[in-house]
Amino acid sequence: MGLLRPPWDTEGVDDYLPEENQPGGRENTTEPLDPRVVAPLLMWSIRVVEDLADDILAAWDERTRMTGRAHANPSSPEGAEALRAYLRPILSEGAPLPTATIRGNSGAARIYIAARTGSSLKQVQWAGRLHRLSRLAAERPGPCPLTTPVTGLIEGRFWRTSINFDEAGDLRRHLGTAAAVILLHLTGMRPQEVQALRSGCCPAPAPDTDGTTRHLIRSQVTGPADADLHEEEAAGPHLITGRHYRTSSTTTATTSVRARSAPSLGSRSPPSSAPSGSWNGWCHPANSCSAPATTTPTNADTRAA
Repeated sequence: MGLLRPPWDTEGVDDYLPEENQPGGRENTTEPLDPRVVAPLLMWSIRVVEDLADDILAAWDERTRMTGRAHANPSSPEGAEALRAYLRPILSEGAPLPTATIRGNSGAARIYIAARTGSSLKQVQWAGRLHRLSRLAAERPGPCPLTTPVTGLIEGRFWRTSINFDEAGDLRRHLGTAAAVILLHLTGMRPQEVQALRSGCCPAPAPDTDGTTRHLIRSQVTGPADADLHEEEAAGPHLITGRHYRTSSTTTATTSVRARSAPSLGSRSPPSSAPSGSWNGWCHPANSCSAPATTTPTNADTRAA
C-alpha cells in the first residue's frame, strides 16, 4: 500500500501555512543554515564538549583559584623575596616575562606572577615600575602556563601542551558556545530555553520500570510577552514564555547540558575579587532546578557522531 503525494509538494506550502505577517502569527521566517555549514560546526562542537571539556573546566578552576590567591596575598617580606627570586633570571639572563594582554595593551601578567610567587599585587606593581616590566613584556613576551595537565586528544595527540592563564576564559566561552550549538541542534530547544537552563536541570535519571533510562531537560522561561498570551495558549506546555518546559535529550546533548551547567561555568558564587559583571549567572545555585531530568540515545547521536 502506497502513500499519496502531499499536495504541497507540487503546489507549494504557502496555502497550507499561516500568513507570515498576520496578527499574532508565530511563523518562523529565519532561513535555515546550509547543512554544509551545520555539519562541521556540530561535529567540532561535539568534539569540544566530549574531548576537551574536562581540560577547559580544570584550567578555568585553576585560573579562578590563582586570581583569588593573588588578590588575597598580603604584602610581606617573604613575598617580596620570592618575587625578587622569580624576576632575577628574567632581568639578568634575558628569560621571557609572563605577559598578559588587556584591551589590546600588553604588560606583565601581574595576577599570574603574584599567584606564583605569593607576593601581593602592590608588590608586583612596584616591581613593574622599578624594573620597567612593561617594556620587557613588549620585548620578551612569555607565556603564563597553568599546571593543569592536558588530557584531551585530537587524532590521537594531545590537543596542546598546556593551557595559558589568559586564554582559559576564552576557552570557557567557546565551550559554552559549543554546548549551546549541540543543544539547539539535537533537542529542538529554542534559544530562550537554552539560555534559561540552570544548574541541576538535567540530573542523573533513575531507570523506568522497563529498564529504559531517559534524560529530560527542564527550562523555565519568563518574559513580558506572558501578558499578551490568550488564556488557552497559556496552558500549552509547548510555549516558552513563562512556562515550565521539558525536553527529551540525547546522550550527547545531556553531556552538553552538564558541561554548560558545570560549576566552572557559573554554578558557584563569584569570588569576591571577581570584577563586576564578569561572572556568568546562567547556573546560579539560587536558580537551581531540582526536578528529575532524563532519554535514551536516539538516531541523532549516531548521525551527529
